[in-house]
Amino acid sequence: MVLKLELSDAIRKRIETAATHKNLISVEAFVRHAMETELLRVECNCAMESDDGNLAAVAKQVEGLEKGQRAIVALVDSSAAILAELLRGPRARR
Repeated sequence: MVLKLELSDAIRKRIETAATHKNLISVEAFVRHAMETELLRVECNCAMESDDGNLAAVAKQVEGLEKGQRAIVALVDSSAAILAELLRGPRARR
């Protein structure tokens, strides 16, 4: 496939400078490299977006675990308070 692009002189100069910095021998090589890089980025983002459903499910599970953990801590805390009160005995409560 052959693409023709019209670029301003300023853009062309910026591309030539960037190509030199990337050690690419031509503007065409720079554009090919940029297109390949962009395609890889888009493909990776698509793969990550398809995992969003899985991430949402995992997030929901983690949230449930956190609630369970808070409930267990509250139970242990109240049990410790009750045990401490029982250990003091009836004399300490008066």
